[in-house]
Amino acid sequence: MTRSFLFATWQGGGNVMPELALAKRLARRGHDVRVLGPASMAARSSSDFELVGGDVVPEWQAQRGIYLEEQLDEFIRYVCGPEWHDAVASELRRRPPDAFVCDRELASATAISAARGTRSALVVTSLFQPWYLEWGNFALDGETTRDVLARIDLLLATTPGELDFEADEPPRNVRYVGRLTDPDPVEPFELPWPAENHDPLVVISFSTIYQHQEVALRRVVEAVADLPVRALLLAGDGLDVATPAQVRRLSWAPHATVMPHAALCVTHGGCGTTMTALANGVPLVVMPHLYEQALNGLRVSQLGAGKLVPAEADAAEIRASVAKVLGDPSFRSGAERVSGWFEDGSEGAVAALEALAAGS
Repeated sequence: MTRSFLFATWQGGGNVMPELALAKRLARRGHDVRVLGPASMAARSSSDFELVGGDVVPEWQAQRGIYLEEQLDEFIRYVCGPEWHDAVASELRRRPPDAFVCDRELASATAISAARGTRSALVVTSLFQPWYLEWGNFALDGETTRDVLARIDLLLATTPGELDFEADEPPRNVRYVGRLTDPDPVEPFELPWPAENHDPLVVISFSTIYQHQEVALRRVVEAVADLPVRALLLAGDGLDVATPAQVRRLSWAPHATVMPHAALCVTHGGCGTTMTALANGVPLVVMPHLYEQALNGLRVSQLGAGKLVPAEADAAEIRASVAKVLGDPSFRSGAERVSGWFEDGSEGAVAALEALAAGS
């Protein structure tokens, strides 16, 4: 039976592609799917679902030259502000869905769906336990993650349960579903080096949203420039990072197509990059800027799948860490062991949302 779904998400980095992949899969099963998001979502949209809200949903505009952690008050006003809440309320009224599916950072909007009696689900693309117990509360403007869990029907955690920190049994409405993948095949990635160059590939990726990452990236580039590696910098547009000839720079490339070639990933520790690297058995050097990223890096370190390095580390310390992870096969073994936990949970997530929309 055809059901209707309303997604709400934003251009936050690693959250976007898994959530849109889930929307696409639901649409291809014959369901009516809308995605409420800012106008910038059009670049990631699909003909499978309807993108709405571009004229009213605000864009997140990070201030250049300062770190994201210095803009947390502005960020909370963005995700918890009246513009988002009004947009959600308006779309729920305009075409009431059978189920409302919300990004974790917009969790405060689930109060609106709960007040209307709309069945709702939250998608958490990060490690669930840290979000639930610690850092998730900061984006709720006075509420807690426990308040959110008490009013929603379902939470889909898209990271493996084995990867999470040990904690008490999660609430009954939490379901670890695993990775959400796009149903469409992606084009193979063509490495920008001669075929005879077999030096290890180091992928450097520090988020698609601005986090003042150019400061750390300059030191990473300096660190790898004189190492016997192929270095690929995925830096987005508008970042002031000079790259020597030894470092190739692209504004963006799908991580799913790049990571299978990689020997190492140097990253800020965002969930999208970190999880894609681990899913492909690629060890990491993590240089976190935010608390969530630091926890991801800590878990990578605990599992022997890489090293956690301070964001303010100089080029010499970064170079030593890169050389250590590349030179010690135990890090690759650790990452490959973790990769076995990454099953495709897309069909399970779709089934869970279909059951939610049906009221079962």
